[in-house]
Amino acid sequence: MQMARKKSAPERARTDKNGFGTHLAAVLKEMCRRVKAKYAGIDFKSQDWFRAHKWTREQEHSFEDWMTDYLYKDRSARHELLELSTYANKARCRKASQEFTFMYGWSLSD
Repeated sequence: MQMARKKSAPERARTDKNGFGTHLAAVLKEMCRRVKAKYAGIDFKSQDWFRAHKWTREQEHSFEDWMTDYLYKDRSARHELLELSTYANKARCRKASQEFTFMYGWSLSD
């Protein structure tokens, strides 16, 4: 999954203090909400930021369900996060959410 691409001027304007686009910030905020972490308190520039908190397999699967639906229903989210602005089926969105949690999800507690 490609996370970075060159952004146009209007896209650069839609970034938060971490430099994340609207949809990546929304996904990370949802991850934080699920483990009761404060998004603003996470140093995403740290190489092991994702080890700061833990979640259960149930929480991880629930997050993947949420992210799958988020990607499937929002074309601009697919474009920002996956560079899929056209049709994407639910299976492709599921695969993308699983790849995301594998690469960037919190550590498992069990």
